Amino acid sequence: MDVPFTDQQLIALYKKGLNDPEIAEELGVKRQAVKYRRKKLGLLRSRLFTDQQLIDLHEEGLTDWEKAERLGASEGAVFYHRKRLGLKPIRTRKR
Repeated sequence: MDVPFTDQQLIALYKKGLNDPEIAEELGVKRQAVKYRRKKLGLLRSRLFTDQQLIDLHEEGLTDWEKAERLGASEGAVFYHRKRLGLKPIRTRKR
């Protein structure tokens, strides 16, 4: 069961730069609850990760799936942004 949280709590965490999954974890609630309240407050969605975070993980030799796991994002989101950045796919992890 979700613990109630206030708009002020959500706004404070949002202003710190946390994204929906991070806010949800901090408040002990489901992501959907945070998303619903954030939209109601007119707050835009924070990106799950920066281009630099993706580039750093790519340079570590991680596959899209592994990057997605580390970033808390979908593999599709990682794929989209990797292509947008012109990074070639890594099929198997470099050791």
